[in-house]
Amino acid sequence: MIAAQMVDPMWEEQMANPVDTVIGRYVTPVMKPAGFRKKGRSYRLTGDNGDLIIVEFDVRSEPGVFAVDFVMVPLSRWDWLNRNDLGLSAPGAGAGVVRCDIVPPQHVAHRFRAGPPFSYRWVVDQADEGTRCGTALADALKDRLPLMRQLLDRETVLREASDPDSGIRRLMSKELLTLFLRIDAVDATGLEDLLARLEPDQPNRESIVDWARTRVAERT
Repeated sequence: MIAAQMVDPMWEEQMANPVDTVIGRYVTPVMKPAGFRKKGRSYRLTGDNGDLIIVEFDVRSEPGVFAVDFVMVPLSRWDWLNRNDLGLSAPGAGAGVVRCDIVPPQHVAHRFRAGPPFSYRWVVDQADEGTRCGTALADALKDRLPLMRQLLDRETVLREASDPDSGIRRLMSKELLTLFLRIDAVDATGLEDLLARLEPDQPNRESIVDWARTRVAERT
């Protein structure tokens, strides 16, 4: 029998994507104590009502370049997306209703070859083993952790999404966002008021109305 060859852990780390190395060294030690669960290149914080904050890393094809943002996913939005029982196991970042980019400071920001000098993308400098990038990223996430926790409150989401200086961007119309965030706090009369605010050309308007009325009726 041929003995199994031992693999040097340092060699394995060197062969890993440099972004994954930074995530493991600098991000997990920040997010795990804050209550986030790691899943692939994302971290999830679940509220008491099932709503989620998802922090997601988008790794680009260029080595060491990535973007990071977080979204808020209300359970109501997930229920709408999975209304036909598609068998989806868990909400993804695509189910978010608002989004916030974690923007890098200039010294660890990716430089465009043309156009603006810096972007919202981060870049790992392998010459310092990702130390500058990882340290800056950990600090940026720590700064945003209080806001992430606050966004598990749906009324806070509405307030922050209305503030142009908050960095929180809506991923849908204000009216639809309000529906998803308030549907579980209104009775049938209050729901009709929310539905009346939807634009006539809102995509899937009739299906949304039927789904919303059913959800509120089942609760009340």
